[in-house]
Formats: sequence, structure tokens, C-alpha cells
Amino acid sequence: YEMADNQAFVFPLGQGNQSPGFPDDFGARDLPPTTLCAKFVVTSDGAVRDAAMLDDPGCIDPATQPLLAAAVLEAVSAWRFEPAVFCDYPDAATRDRDWNGKGCAGDAVEAKPVAVTLAYAFTFEVRNGRRQIGAARVGGR
Repeated sequence: YEMADNQAFVFPLGQGNQSPGFPDDFGARDLPPTTLCAKFVVTSDGAVRDAAMLDDPGCIDPATQPLLAAAVLEAVSAWRFEPAVFCDYPDAATRDRDWNGKGCAGDAVEAKPVAVTLAYAFTFEVRNGRRQIGAARVGGR
């Protein structure tokens, strides 16, 4: 999206979304840090659709870890968000005065929820049988 001087943008906010877990039948006792990435659309009502694995730099080919890839897709498909929002103000001066950096604020603002595509990286690791998973948003599109 391109914004005009009188607009502001609010990124979607996750609603208690849980990272994927290791599948029950994942038997590896050791796994070096292994990063899988997924992208999905957060709709204008906060639902997730079109979840898919990414084969981008820094992310492994999901075909090499199909059980973990399936766990990622299952988890992100269940996520919910406060949707992304465009805040339209009458002019740039009003935006500068009323915009609070967190959401559409002010009496003269028009809030328009919009769909966005997000990407997340999930790093799975097993050391001496101890499982760890990290998650980070890697971009918005």
C-alpha cells in the first residue's frame, strides 16, 4: 500500500496466537536450529487465509521437514488478528496532531480495515531431547 500525507497505517495485532508445536510423532532427539517460514493473508476481519510455506533465503526447503512444515501451517491457519487499518485524516496537519502511533485516533479520522500479507519464521531446535521453538515476524507485504 502507498500512503498519502493524510494517512497512517496500523499493523495487524495478534490475539494470543500460539507458536506451532513439535508434532507428537517427531522423534528426533537432536535437531540443529532449523528455520521454516510461512506467509499468509490477514483479512480485513482478522482471519488468516492462504497460508503457505516459503522457500526464501534463511528458510529451509519445507520438503526437507514435512512434519514441521505441517505443524507450522496448522498453527498459523488458526491464528486471529486485530486487522491492519488505514487511518484516513482530512489532511496531513490533522493526522500529525491526532495520530498516536497505535491506532486510528481523533474525531475526524476514518478507519478502514485492510488485508495484508505477513511472513513469519519459526526456528525449531532439539538439544539433548529438549525442544525449543522461536518465532518472529519477518515482513509485511
